[in-house]
Order: sequence, then C-alpha cells, then structure tokens
Amino acid sequence: MEVVGVALGATADAAKYAAAYKKLMPVYSARFWNSTLNTWAADPMELQTLTSVSLGAGVGTAAQRKSAVEALDKVHKDPCSAVNSLANPCC
Repeated sequence: MEVVGVALGATADAAKYAAAYKKLMPVYSARFWNSTLNTWAADPMELQTLTSVSLGAGVGTAAQRKSAVEALDKVHKDPCSAVNSLANPCC
C-alpha cells in the first residue's frame, strides 16, 4: 500500500502505511513463526503459501528467512519429507 500511495502522490497515506508495516512486521513474525516447521505456517498444508507471502513481505529475521527458504526447498526436493508427509497422503 505504501507503493500505491507514493504512485498516487498520497505521500501522507504512504507514510502511514510504511509506519504500520514497520510496527506490525515483527508482531506478525512473532505471532505466526512455527519453529517446528521453520516457517510462518501452522500446518504443512500452508507451508508453501504462507512462507512465500511472508518472505515476499520481508517478514522475519535473517535466520528465520534462511530457515524458511530451506523448508521450502526441502518440500520441493522431497515431497514425502517429514514436514510434508502430513500434507501428502501419497507418502
């Protein structure tokens, strides 16, 4: 929304969105980080979607982001991995 505000010339609105993002990003990360799955998903079925959205939004510490990318890579390389086996009935 900040980018849209800037593009439309609504700099005050853009500043509000930027401030809200900076304030809420760590709250989101703390609330949704799952140290078992190493991502922001609560369920393996959500892993790809919520991790991608969270990474795209710039959420998390550098260590969390690295772990989340590794979790995505693991699911991609091994669909029957321990993380993904709950979501994949074929495993």
